[in-house]
Amino acid sequence: MPEALHLRPDPLRVLADGPRVLVVTTALAPDQLHTWQEASKLPDVDLHLAGSLVGDVSESYLAPLAVPDWGTIHVLPAAGWIGRGRLWWNLDGLEALIDRLQPDVVHVHSEVWGRLVGQALRTGAPVVAHGAENVSLDHGAKAEAKVRKAIAVHNAGRLAGYASWNQAGVDLLRANGLRATAPVAVAPAIVPDPTPYLTVDRSYDRPGPVRVGYVGRLVPEKGVSWLIDSLAGIDDAVLVVVGSGSYEATLRHEAERRGLAVEWHANVAPSEVPAVYAALDVVVVPSVVRPGWAEQFGRVVCEAMLTGLPVVSSDSGSLPEVVGTAGLVVPEHDRAALRAALAGLVADPSSRARIGQAARGWAVAELSPEAAARRLGTMWRDVAR
Repeated sequence: MPEALHLRPDPLRVLADGPRVLVVTTALAPDQLHTWQEASKLPDVDLHLAGSLVGDVSESYLAPLAVPDWGTIHVLPAAGWIGRGRLWWNLDGLEALIDRLQPDVVHVHSEVWGRLVGQALRTGAPVVAHGAENVSLDHGAKAEAKVRKAIAVHNAGRLAGYASWNQAGVDLLRANGLRATAPVAVAPAIVPDPTPYLTVDRSYDRPGPVRVGYVGRLVPEKGVSWLIDSLAGIDDAVLVVVGSGSYEATLRHEAERRGLAVEWHANVAPSEVPAVYAALDVVVVPSVVRPGWAEQFGRVVCEAMLTGLPVVSSDSGSLPEVVGTAGLVVPEHDRAALRAALAGLVADPSSRARIGQAARGWAVAELSPEAAARRLGTMWRDVAR
């Protein structure tokens, strides 16, 4: 069973030749901790995980909370401005835990301006932050944005290393105070468990119209409007939309106006998501850059690829690096390019099979929790040295 804080784990090194790493997160949701679970299996890393059993009201998708049944877990009370979301949290007792464990690396899953990063830095331990921001450090109202950025720049210069969900995030922090010699890693902190997706039995040549899927929120930045515009008129295709959001009525009207056949499905439970992908033939991720926002990872890309689906994405934010060479990337808002990519896949089952099989191999090798853990392990060793 995992340890709680009051059990006072033995401070002696389990592995004398490897780093002791304390990962600090907020809400302990085991379904979203697969990266850390895999990192705990690294043979030369002594990994501890600290977090709280308090729910995070800012994360509507947060999975059920529980103490994980793997690793060395330290349950700490959440404190601070909890109602504003996890970036405004502290963890009571974190300083005492760091003092007792004497970790070689304290890895804080938070944007660099977050309160947990500042709390860890005040202990004098080597701290790595793990953020997703890839556009700007200025957020919130004018006065708040100025303060947040000042804190971010101040903290960035004191970090021992930095992990980002995307390369643009690393570049952004380098430009805002992170030392040029600080070790870095590009790795998502929250990735799905591959197992239920890999068990999907994929057929690339089934009868009926080709089912082109979109899975996600129905909001302007997700680009569903130009997907509808691009797919309209392609024979033997039906658009399957899984999700909801403020833009749904507009999109329904647009699809009707363009004469596009669409199946509309509300959000589904996480356990049902692999079955959603099993019923699709192609997945499109048509996100577009908006002021102050660009895609930071692309979980749908990862999930779809694991099931062996061919993926077509825009070039928004980090999507090209997530898709890699195993999918099709088109310029955002380029109707002709998206239409050509979709028409080719709809017409050619062998192309769907070839791209889908390559996608599954890429996702296992590069987008899995094991892959993220490997990259983080390399950074931790560099920080410890």
